[in-house]
Amino acid sequence: MRFGSAGRRRCAHRPPADRGDTLPTLVTAADPADPDLVDGTSVVVAPRVRDALVLVQGLARLLDDEPLRRKVAAGGAALMAGRSWEEIAATHRAVYSEVLRDQE
Repeated sequence: MRFGSAGRRRCAHRPPADRGDTLPTLVTAADPADPDLVDGTSVVVAPRVRDALVLVQGLARLLDDEPLRRKVAAGGAALMAGRSWEEIAATHRAVYSEVLRDQE
């Protein structure tokens, strides 16, 4: 399983599916929510950040439910299909540039 943070901005933190990597992903909730990161479909969302118990509960959901693991893994792979590391890096650069502009 993979862990990540949906963060405050729209940015999926998964490697491209072309690696054959089909692990389910557990993320923390974002505000606003990322419409691509759908709980139980493309990821499992822990509804609160900085809460270890909520992360444990999300992880337990995945560990206790093989059909959910498969569905989330497949959904995440479909979401990432066709995305490259270059595109992910470009998205990150744009987000960081926006944050820096907002702080000026």
